[in-house]
Amino acid sequence: MRSASGSGATDAGALTLSLRLRLVDQGKALIDIPEQSLFGYPLAKMEWTDKDLSFELDAWGPGQEMRFRGVLNALSGQSGAYAATGMVSSKDWQGSFSVVSQPRLKSPGIFGLAVQVKGGGVQGGEVQGGELPGTLVLPETSIKSDGTQGTAQVGEFTSAVDFFPVPLVILLSGAGPTDRDGNNFSVPGQTNTLRQLSQKLEEKGVATYRYDKRGSGEAYWLEKPDQVTSIAIHAQDAAEVVRHFCTSGLFSRVLVAGMNEGAWVGAMALNKLQAEGVLADGLVVLDASGEDPEDQLASSLRTLSPEVQAEAERIRAAIEKGEPYAQPSAQLAAFFAPTRSEWVAAWLACHPAQEIASVSAPVFFVRGDADLQVSRESFEKLLAARPDAAAFSIPSMNYVLKLVKSNEENYDAFVNPSYEIPEALVDLVEALAKVKSLPETISPYLRLSDERPAP
Repeated sequence: MRSASGSGATDAGALTLSLRLRLVDQGKALIDIPEQSLFGYPLAKMEWTDKDLSFELDAWGPGQEMRFRGVLNALSGQSGAYAATGMVSSKDWQGSFSVVSQPRLKSPGIFGLAVQVKGGGVQGGEVQGGELPGTLVLPETSIKSDGTQGTAQVGEFTSAVDFFPVPLVILLSGAGPTDRDGNNFSVPGQTNTLRQLSQKLEEKGVATYRYDKRGSGEAYWLEKPDQVTSIAIHAQDAAEVVRHFCTSGLFSRVLVAGMNEGAWVGAMALNKLQAEGVLADGLVVLDASGEDPEDQLASSLRTLSPEVQAEAERIRAAIEKGEPYAQPSAQLAAFFAPTRSEWVAAWLACHPAQEIASVSAPVFFVRGDADLQVSRESFEKLLAARPDAAAFSIPSMNYVLKLVKSNEENYDAFVNPSYEIPEALVDLVEALAKVKSLPETISPYLRLSDERPAP
């Protein structure tokens, strides 16, 4: 039943909502409700048998759960196809729903590929091993045989796939539970940034791999309940992904491109691998900050009272020593929640500029000049760590790598996937992956110190 999917609707009087279900594995599924700007939300208490379907949607908080109970019926003449109908209810209303299965059609050059990651203890806590589901996209022109003997179903990447060697870019998503497409189920709407960048690079003859990290997408269940996966664990997982491709011998070059915090994760992963003798061909840093987490925390605490600042320092000291601490006061409760202690410890131990400076592979910095989240001063702290590295500016590109023309569009691009990936960014990554001359349209990044007039 892995990766089965269906679409349908729910109706409760005046309220009619479309819904899409994606069954990841037994007892695990994701749901989309576009009218509510809800995408890829992990379902609780999912049960799916040959005859029955039931699940609970808790996206709107305690007391607002929606409970679905239905009956499955096979569709005649369609092997493996089904329809489900049933009732949906919450504390305040009830109605009906229906879902019909949808085949996942094969797209040329697009393959499912999960990478095995380790369990065990690392800085940031104990984690379980498992698979990070991902998508490998090969340029259609590079494929000799897709290994699927003409089946219409979506293909998994196997040794039967035969293709000419091409460069590969591993795309790492940003902060939070951001999935392989660049979407975060806890944020309304979608960006589809990494999916769109992957599609654009395929057209340029560059392969890409992107995956769901722990706590996101189909890897949501690899994160502990009520816990936040630390950056150290994400880096450990990313190292396994990069290792998989660097040692495969299938690609002409392997680069890592990290978006925002994904650049930190990429640098940490490459540093871990190079200590083991596994080398990638480059790191592309996309709109990332060089602001040290310790400095970020100190800056945010300055606005609080001396008493709260002192409490924060006590909690921080306890976290760094791995010791328990009292429930934080209201102003600190969200950030210093005990369930976040492993995340906080690893975050404070991360020094992005130092990590970038230690990467032995070539590093390339990219910033969109419409980025309102990462200031130029913060970005240039990374540049200072690698003064010899090339840096580029993409006109009108914002923090989520979309082309925008106004502040209104800038913010809308965080929830609306219709905005385009700038062609300048695609051309730049293509040139870096293929080691070819940069297009004349690519602009070097002008540092603030170069803009200031001489005294």
